[in-house]
Amino acid sequence: MGKLTGPALRWYQENVRSFINWSHAEKTLRDRFKEFTSDSQLMQEFVHIHQEENQSVTSFYEHVIRKYRKAQQFITEQQVITVLQTGVKNSLKEYLIRNEKDITKPDEWLEYARQEEYIQKRIQQQRNNFYSETTNQPFFEPMLQTATIQPRLSNVKPLGQQPHTPYHHYQKQHQQAYKLNNNRTGSEDGDDPCGEKKSSTTNTFHPIFVKILCNNTPQEALIDTGSAITIIHECLLKNIPHKNLIKKPKNHLSANCSTLNVIGETTLEINIRGLKTEVIADVATNLVTDLILGSDWIQRNNVYILTPEQRIMIRSKGKEVSTPFITPPILNYPATLINHITIPPFSERIVEAKVPHHNMIDVLFEPNPRLKNKALFIGSALLHIEDKRIKISIINATDRQQTLSKGTKLGIATQISATIGVTMPLNDVQERIPKGKAYIKLIPKGKEANITSRLESRNMQMIRSHEEQHQCRECKQYFDTGNELFKH
Repeated sequence: MGKLTGPALRWYQENVRSFINWSHAEKTLRDRFKEFTSDSQLMQEFVHIHQEENQSVTSFYEHVIRKYRKAQQFITEQQVITVLQTGVKNSLKEYLIRNEKDITKPDEWLEYARQEEYIQKRIQQQRNNFYSETTNQPFFEPMLQTATIQPRLSNVKPLGQQPHTPYHHYQKQHQQAYKLNNNRTGSEDGDDPCGEKKSSTTNTFHPIFVKILCNNTPQEALIDTGSAITIIHECLLKNIPHKNLIKKPKNHLSANCSTLNVIGETTLEINIRGLKTEVIADVATNLVTDLILGSDWIQRNNVYILTPEQRIMIRSKGKEVSTPFITPPILNYPATLINHITIPPFSERIVEAKVPHHNMIDVLFEPNPRLKNKALFIGSALLHIEDKRIKISIINATDRQQTLSKGTKLGIATQISATIGVTMPLNDVQERIPKGKAYIKLIPKGKEANITSRLESRNMQMIRSHEEQHQCRECKQYFDTGNELFKH
């Protein structure tokens, strides 16, 4: 009675003796002061309920249920779910629509919505913490480029497209990281066999790799949001148990306009920490990595990529699991000198270098740029590995002998795909000897060519006939392009 005020309190005091018990008094009081609302008005108010931006899911749900109880006689539970789905705020709507087929009762809807609300709050909290930590220091993060795999029915490539695939970008990052390490560690001459020192201020960004079970076999998979499809390499498929391969030859065009040769498709079981999912994957013969999990798998299984926490989270079939990012597989391997070598003045020597990886057959070798400071020149080349060894030619362009100790890092060996493209600079007479100690020793002051001689020499080389540039030194046969000469 303490909560009654105004006319209700006065009416209660006047009729208190006529009430049999409190339940009778409550029912009589409600009937006496009940507001009249038509069924159509109740229905109209019910279907136009919307969640406010700062309103919690629980508060919104209770508001809908209160309206439902007033008109329960002509509103079904399915209509309640429809109103909840329509009125919920947009940030939660996508996830709830995906799980709509599993929701049969309003309380089940509340459970799904509260879980999603909790996840989004956690993600936002992590982002806020991450940004607050980096506010007081300069931080430049290169965007991680991902592949855009586009199904193609022919080998015709569209013009004007020159982006990068994720692995091409990935290889460039490894090479850049190698060059940065070389520029800040070791001796200036490049013959320091000691290990590299890593800078604590250098941040390296990689594609997202995670450990999974693919058809009950441990694997490392690339999570690629830019790839519309999931792709597995034919070699990996042969080494794991799998269902029948459906032959469907076709071509896909990657973001750098290279063609993926797809021979068919198969169903894969992806198991992450006990959560099993299935995806139909294309089988490619020239994929640069073993397995790419694309957007088809990511969207179907509600995969969240939590960059600040360095992990992915999956919510599917009522379960929630997460797994951390792992260090990406190494694409570049150091090539180190097996034995010490002394190279006489103005001479060339063939040396053997060791490459640690044993699964590679052919590699693209790129020399250590620090060796140029000693006027020691090594050419980039496509080399064959035998017993983890490659043979490299080194030229000493100085008038003194030079010694390289055992373990000297001569360069890096990079895994290559079946197709090799070689790009040569337009100006092929660019100076190769740096202006350092070796330059002064090799060409004393006053002995270098004057500017006129340099220009004349450069013009003479640039106007050489096309045939002379692509002629075999052994059989004197001419070729149209340098690539054809290289294959010969």
